[in-house]
Amino acid sequence: MSGKTLSRHMKDLEEKGLLAEREMEISDGKSEMVYWFPTGDIYKIINKEMLYYLISTRNKCAVKVYLFLLNWY
Repeated sequence: MSGKTLSRHMKDLEEKGLLAEREMEISDGKSEMVYWFPTGDIYKIINKEMLYYLISTRNKCAVKVYLFLLNWY
């Protein structure tokens, strides 16, 4: 999958309200842009590599299934 395709998929998820990006302090005062899934009042943070894996290797419902299992656990 090309970088352009990945960007398009992520933009589609953002437009549908399934993915958001914000700056977050990680450690030692360093901040980093992170992606998170706005699911109701609870937010789940997911790392960039996992998001890339879900988008590039699975079908279009993989993100929803991942969130369901993450919330269930």
